[in-house]
Amino acid sequence: MKSIILCEGYTDCILLQYFLRKAYGWKDGGRDLILEKKFKPMRVLKKTNDILKIGGCKGCTELLSKLSFVLDMNNISADDGAEFERIVLITDRDEQNTEQNFISGIMNVLSDNHVRVKGLSNNQWCDGTYINGRGKELQMKLLLLDSVAADDPYDAGMISKCNLFVDHIDPQKRYLHQRRHVTKAKFNVYFSVRAAEEQFVERQSVLMSVKWEQYSGIQKDFRKLGALSEDGQEIC
Repeated sequence: MKSIILCEGYTDCILLQYFLRKAYGWKDGGRDLILEKKFKPMRVLKKTNDILKIGGCKGCTELLSKLSFVLDMNNISADDGAEFERIVLITDRDEQNTEQNFISGIMNVLSDNHVRVKGLSNNQWCDGTYINGRGKELQMKLLLLDSVAADDPYDAGMISKCNLFVDHIDPQKRYLHQRRHVTKAKFNVYFSVRAAEEQFVERQSVLMSVKWEQYSGIQKDFRKLGALSEDGQEIC
């Protein structure tokens, strides 16, 4: 099975990789040089015969256009097994008006790409059908989830304070003038405290040491990602 996760950017992409590796047993599968031209960052994970690609969309405003790009790839595909059978969208919809407006935007993208669906709601797999480049009707599933969040109250408080600091440190936007720069700054400020004396390689150790599979918030919202592999196991 071939799947793709579309998230806002750098931080979610990195955290999702570690969560999926620790909680669901995915292994690093290297790079996708073609999709790296469209997504920043882009990483491939593998598990038995399953392939999962995680792509950052350079912010919430690009999520819908990137979804359209992926659906177009499915539509024009002429090779068996080349289509993405499952697509996941992960975003913080607090920055995009209401959840319903965002869902309406997704429905418009699906319609524009000739994908027929019965409906879409948060944290539920949605079934869809479309015709690919061989004129064959295929099935796909779409899932909409909230962004990654900290579960530990102490770390959650630290992250909140780091975010507040970054949001106010450069009011004229002289340096943090792009949303992805703000996201990276928040990520780096947190890790400058969490692993103050180490280099980035230690950040990887910190991330790998987190018991992602035990985080109750992630269990609740992200357990449906178990359906991205053939074993279909969800965290209970």
